Amino acid sequence: MKIPIIVAAILAPVLAVFALIGTLSPSYQKCVVDHLHETVASSPHIPLLLLCEGAFIDENNGTLTALATIAIAGFTLTLWLATTEQGRLTRETLKLARDEFNASHRPKIIIHSIEFRRIPGEEEIDRIGASILCFNTGNAAAEDVQVRGDILVTDSLSIDVQRPLLNTIAEIPSGIKLRFEVTSERPVRELPHLLKQATPYCIGTVAYLDQNHMRRETGFCFIIKEITAHGACWVSAESPEHEYAY
Repeated sequence: MKIPIIVAAILAPVLAVFALIGTLSPSYQKCVVDHLHETVASSPHIPLLLLCEGAFIDENNGTLTALATIAIAGFTLTLWLATTEQGRLTRETLKLARDEFNASHRPKIIIHSIEFRRIPGEEEIDRIGASILCFNTGNAAAEDVQVRGDILVTDSLSIDVQRPLLNTIAEIPSGIKLRFEVTSERPVRELPHLLKQATPYCIGTVAYLDQNHMRRETGFCFIIKEITAHGACWVSAESPEHEYAY
């Protein structure tokens, strides 16, 4: 659409200049004088113009051919540049459309809730545990899902630490839930003593691949602040370094 307009905008001034140069040439002036009586008799101004322009072209055909070749080369270059730019814009448009599609049609695993669990252990001693419920709220399946997590008691929680592998799932379709457990060797009965010393954490990640095989990850981090009738209650640690989704 834009290329013909560009060519026409260049071609029109070139033809106008060419016609003007022709009217100023000696061959054109001689032609006008030789055919003046025909012009006076019938006043065919346009035919005389065309006739004398033709005489100018015949006399300077070699030079005009060279100029025409240069002009054609210039037009070809202009078309190439315009086509190249149009191609670049088209590629950028397609990339933006593809990126927008991928952003709106991708898996997205979120942490929905966590529940304190008593994990049966040896000698009928219950251990501290957690049951975590996730959902794939995205519009595509999450592939090669890896669940990692740990329960630890500490005053200084490090970042970017790979936790123990708990489970692997080949695929979680859109809208499907995932539930997994994080266990520990800490007895539930020690919770009152643990809370006085440090903070119990339930921390980990759910990593997966989207349809473009791009790795994505959801991090979770919960703490125990108080003891309840059922043992305790996990709540968000409110730690952006460990609670995220990208």
